[in-house]
Amino acid sequence: LRTALAVEADNLEAFNTFALVYLEGSENNASRLDIAQLLIDQAKKKNDKFAPLYVTSGLLALKRKNVSMALSDFNKAIVLDPMLTEARMNVGALGISFRKYDDAKAQFEAVLKKEPKNYEAKVGLGVALRGLAAVQKDTKILDDAEKTYNDAKAMQPNAGAAYYNLGLLYANYRLVILNPDDYDGQIDAATKAVGYFTQFKQKGGPPDK
Repeated sequence: LRTALAVEADNLEAFNTFALVYLEGSENNASRLDIAQLLIDQAKKKNDKFAPLYVTSGLLALKRKNVSMALSDFNKAIVLDPMLTEARMNVGALGISFRKYDDAKAQFEAVLKKEPKNYEAKVGLGVALRGLAAVQKDTKILDDAEKTYNDAKAMQPNAGAAYYNLGLLYANYRLVILNPDDYDGQIDAATKAVGYFTQFKQKGGPPDK
């Protein structure tokens, strides 16, 4: 990267990648964040319309626990380049964190319009729909969430996230909306949850097995 910048001092991709390199390992060395910030600032002086810089700046803000700044940077990246998938994925993830499920849904749908086989976006859309279903107490939206998870499962049968989220859907959502007197329905939902969690344990995915 240093060689690339020595040859071409205005290479924004090199600046951006260099900043990403310094974000790595910053948990053990906070000064790396300052260097990453310096690289981002230098690059913006050369061209403040380069969308990936704002994604990196947003990631840096998250490292510093400044969520509002991160969201602002990610949205600026989307304005500059509406097709920038990484920015939309990050806004969608933050939307779920803040329970802004409509916003998250829109972001993941935009990603899937560009990349129909994006597994993470498909799972993210399922989570957004599940949240909307809970807020609106709408079983139809919950059905849409389940279908979305199943679509993701078909995309990558050996990945764990879709199975895990299907388990959550049945354990924490289907059971809640069922009539407490519907004993058979309760048993069926709990059994399906157990089945999905069992499958998840056999797949790849996050370390919360």
